[in-house]
Amino acid sequence: MLRGVNLKKIVLFIVILIMIMSSYVYATEIVNVQIPSFDITINNVIFDNQHAAYPFIVYNDITYAPLTYNLCRELGVTTGWDIKKGLYLAQYKDYSFGYKPDLGGNFKRGANYTATIPNFSVLLNGVNINSELEEYLYPVLLFKNVTYLPLTWENVYYEFGWDIAWDSKNGLKINSDNPGLNMYLSAINENYVLLQTNRDIYTEQKNEDGSTTYINTGKEETNQYKLDLKSNELTYDGLCDKAVRYDNFNKNYIRCDDGIFTIENNILLLNGQKIDDLSNIDMKNPSIYAAKWIVGYKSFYEVRIFTTDEIPAPYKPFVQFIYIEEEGKVSKVDDCWDTKNYLNNVYKIGENYYLCSYGKHVVGRFGNGLSTIMKIDSHGKSNIINDKYSDYLSMETIGTIDNKLIIKATWFANPGIIDSMGKVSAVNDGYFYLDENDNLTKIYPFVDGNVFIAPNDHLYLISTSRVFMIDLTTGQRIKKNRP
Repeated sequence: MLRGVNLKKIVLFIVILIMIMSSYVYATEIVNVQIPSFDITINNVIFDNQHAAYPFIVYNDITYAPLTYNLCRELGVTTGWDIKKGLYLAQYKDYSFGYKPDLGGNFKRGANYTATIPNFSVLLNGVNINSELEEYLYPVLLFKNVTYLPLTWENVYYEFGWDIAWDSKNGLKINSDNPGLNMYLSAINENYVLLQTNRDIYTEQKNEDGSTTYINTGKEETNQYKLDLKSNELTYDGLCDKAVRYDNFNKNYIRCDDGIFTIENNILLLNGQKIDDLSNIDMKNPSIYAAKWIVGYKSFYEVRIFTTDEIPAPYKPFVQFIYIEEEGKVSKVDDCWDTKNYLNNVYKIGENYYLCSYGKHVVGRFGNGLSTIMKIDSHGKSNIINDKYSDYLSMETIGTIDNKLIIKATWFANPGIIDSMGKVSAVNDGYFYLDENDNLTKIYPFVDGNVFIAPNDHLYLISTSRVFMIDLTTGQRIKKNRP
């Protein structure tokens, strides 16, 4: 299984291989480039372009950034290489990474050099940006055996959501930590989807030393956008009085009333019926949380038993079990379901049921973002779908289309991190169909964002950092400039 340190070593080796081989194997046309004569600031820190091992360059009046391992992670870009499909780039911020600049160069501002245009594909968030079309003016380049990305508005703002600015005094400024617009789904029906963006309102205050301080007024501005599901057009729909988030709550979920589950003499009862023996669990003044999902003719119960009242929330220790009730008979889900999983939803595909989690307990009641899918077939046999696909430690269910599960599968890599979606692989990860035979079919490569299924059975991704959407079913970019 390619997980943890072993896979990370492989990824690092691939990145190094690209740097070593790219200009010799994949180089084609030679072009002239220049070292910028202006300053470059990345996330409020001056980039030492003169002494960088791989400096920023300029081609066709567009600045190009070196896609080194260190700079990519600082800018929130993950990379991967496929020998047949080329270089993969995807927006993804690895907050565990500490930036270490690559130094050792000696470049003079304004100096001229040559670079090459590679003939391999470069997929940025799933789109091949190294197009062979004649009108494409800003191809990906190779310089000093490293791939360089053109910092066009399309790449920088829409695909990565960076805040970028240039003036003759301060040069080029790139902020990859731009908090953006906080775009989210607010309403949905058969014909259209409404989305909103929130931004805090600030006022400027001039200080005695000439500097400017921005003060949060405590007020917000909410703009609304409408996506037409027939035309896939995104239009500005005006200012809103208040922010409204779409209630996408699971309609199959029911919080169980107090008293449905009880414990008597270490026996767990459901409506007075004995269903489990808890005598092997050390409990002192236990309390119960329970929820139910009704799917088809079956009810699925998640029962969380807090084993003591001496430790306050959120660190109360507990055990958790899943039970299935059908025609008055109750059975316990076997040991292949990790009882540390939070049950998020249950789906029925054909004669199979799929139990889907949205996180694992890591400390007390805190969890991570690792998702697991367990399949229970018509004979009651269960298995973990994740175990079939060793590249995907996390498999998050989004919903169903055409009797198939739609999932986001990611490498994840570190299940011990609290409140994290783990790490991703730009090449392998992405959005998939899972059919009833447990086969995965990729819909779209990994793109960071919030995903939902619309009534037209298309899978849409919302960027949280700009007014930008992707119809993952067709690959179409859907965007509207800010008002």
